[in-house]
Amino acid sequence: MSFSYEPGPDLVHGDCHPSIRDSALSVEVQRLVAAELVIEAATNPKSLPKWCAFQHSNGGVVAHPDHDRRAVEICRRDCDVVQERAIYAVYPTPDELLERFRNDADMIA
Repeated sequence: MSFSYEPGPDLVHGDCHPSIRDSALSVEVQRLVAAELVIEAATNPKSLPKWCAFQHSNGGVVAHPDHDRRAVEICRRDCDVVQERAIYAVYPTPDELLERFRNDADMIA
């Protein structure tokens, strides 16, 4: 057997545990995933990568790809972070991030 990478859970090979396969194929999991995809499609019509953007109390901003769970969790635990936003962009620049936070603040006020 050759080594290869395929995204998603391995549900077709014999070494997949039945409980994992059954859970991934359950109606409830499929419904939750479908609902999440519909919501994301409405907010991200161009199918751009999702970034988690964080604004610090000193005004600085930083963004990490949504799939970089370790970096996102570190930022979420940081006491210096005052705001978090989901941003859809190819690669957001610091100026673009600051503009997004400013626009969101203007809409709230």
